[in-house]
Amino acid sequence: MPTPATTTVPPSPTLAGMDKIHIGQLVRNTRLAKGISFRELGEITGLSTRSIRQIEDAENNYGVDTLATVCKVLDLELTVVAKVKRVTKR
Repeated sequence: MPTPATTTVPPSPTLAGMDKIHIGQLVRNTRLAKGISFRELGEITGLSTRSIRQIEDAENNYGVDTLATVCKVLDLELTVVAKVKRVTKR
């Protein structure tokens, strides 16, 4: 019996596959391009400016929920991909 072929699903052309430094830069650049300050983004999202700064400064202390909240406001698509594989039978 042949073993199923395993193919890796390519990452979405969004935040998937990006490291925290690039995610932080994208969030900062998008926020600035939209003319939104730390304070305004905090008011809109209900997050502290510290939380927003943690994302933009690529600190390890923020969770996916925090990132998702910021991305929603900035119209950035958040795709979290962690070793997703698709098994295809032949």
